[in-house]
Formats: sequence, C-alpha cells, structure tokens
Amino acid sequence: MAEARIGPIALPAAGARAAGRFTFARDAGLEKYDWPYLAISGVSSGPVVLVTAGIHAAEYTGIEAAIRLGRSLDLAFPEKVAPPAQAPVVLSVRGLARPPQVQDVSLDIRAGEIVGLAGLIRAERLRESRGRR
Repeated sequence: MAEARIGPIALPAAGARAAGRFTFARDAGLEKYDWPYLAISGVSSGPVVLVTAGIHAAEYTGIEAAIRLGRSLDLAFPEKVAPPAQAPVVLSVRGLARPPQVQDVSLDIRAGEIVGLAGLIRAERLRESRGRR
C-alpha cells in the first residue's frame, strides 16, 4: 500500500501523530525555507483536514493558532506509553466465577494497564479490553 501524504508530509499510521519540519524541495523559491508541522491520523478513515499557518511573514496569528492547537491536542491526547513488559502485578485474580455465565476467569493487571471486562447480558460471553495510560 502506498504511503499516505499531504504534499511533502508523510502521514503517520492510524491513531498516531508525527511532528517535524518540511520544505518544498523541488521549488527553487521555497526550498530554502522549512516549516514545522504536526500530523495526526485518526484511528479510522474519514475526511482529511489540513491546517496551515505562516505562509507569509506577517501571518503570525495563524502560526500562534496552529501552535496552540497542537499543544491542546497534546494535552487532550497524551502519547500512549506501554508499561514495561515486566511491570509489577498490582492485581491478580484467579478462578473468578459467577455461574453459570462466568467460570474460572484468571487475570493479572500490571502497573500502568487499564483493563475493562464487559459482557452481554445473559449472553454467557465475556470479553477483555486492555488499554495503556
């Protein structure tokens, strides 16, 4: 599959973000400049939005708005860091049961993990979901 791009910027994988600087290497008038960027890809496909700022020297309000947007997104959606593989177990459950629907459930929850257990009412099925802080 071809790499998704907006102009010279390679878009990150689904659910990820990337930041850096770019230039227009094949444009003699623009290749001497470089611009910062923040690229964010949603977890599912959909419309693409491009926010640009600072195309001209006096457009400082757009630059400030783009910087604030990037910072607010960083605060709202901090980078997810997986806990170490050997993080200490903070909760260990063995043989959990609620007959007849749930029987012999065992799990270990490690520091930094967020675990949710969900099941459909009277469906006798249980599903586990693990997330990272």
